[in-house]
Amino acid sequence: MKKLFYLICILLLLFSCSVENHNNGVPEKCFDLSNEKDRIYIEDKGNFWELYKIENLKKCSVYVSENIVNFNFYFSKDVNVTSIKNTQTFFSHVITKTSKKYPSAYEDIDKFIKNDTIVKLRIFVNNRILLYTSFDFKINEFDYYENIDIDIDRTIGNVDVENFVKDLKSINKNIENVKIFKALKGSVVCVVIDTKSKIDKIQEAEICKYAESRIASEFERVSKDLYGMNMDALGLYLEIRFSNIKIFEGTYLNGDKKRWANIDWYNFDFFNLGNEI
Repeated sequence: MKKLFYLICILLLLFSCSVENHNNGVPEKCFDLSNEKDRIYIEDKGNFWELYKIENLKKCSVYVSENIVNFNFYFSKDVNVTSIKNTQTFFSHVITKTSKKYPSAYEDIDKFIKNDTIVKLRIFVNNRILLYTSFDFKINEFDYYENIDIDIDRTIGNVDVENFVKDLKSINKNIENVKIFKALKGSVVCVVIDTKSKIDKIQEAEICKYAESRIASEFERVSKDLYGMNMDALGLYLEIRFSNIKIFEGTYLNGDKKRWANIDWYNFDFFNLGNEI
């Protein structure tokens, strides 16, 4: 009996490890676990990727399973942000049913979209999920996830981030690597820091202070110079890691009422910062 118990424990451990490795920290909701035989596949009648200027697309699949319409896009590692955003534009046209402006882009999908339909977009880069968006027509609500661990070219042209990197490393000698980039959710700047060892609360506070007083404020200034208002840096997401393990995360709200908040930045409405948290 004991042998059977130990065997079950080992199998459960192996299974949990395999699931964790497969998802690599990506929420389970982002994956489609529907049965292949229950899917109704829909073919595109034209080259919609040309109409929307979507490049480096390796393959795509569109199918219906129960009340869920799935759009899966698979890109090569050379994909650029423009193609990702154009894919999001295509998805928004599906939701708003304005896709007939581009008549060859999955016209047949309209007949599957009803009041209780959920439409899901998954974007993969090198077979790893980069972005997930779903829209539930019944409750009129979006759900969003973005994998900031995937390296794509998110070059920031208007701000010299290298100075920030140098400053942070001089503030704390324990900092090994710093990445500063715009999230695909355009109103958020991400700062991801890797350290050589664990840091204490005082060091965390020093990094947070620099992030809000220098990085967030500079992005806000540049955005106001360009657009007359802060559109590009309404939120700053800070993540600190040691040995690939997240040891700190926080989001700085960079609107009129500036403050750090414990929020789901993926789904927070940064353009409505009057919301109480």
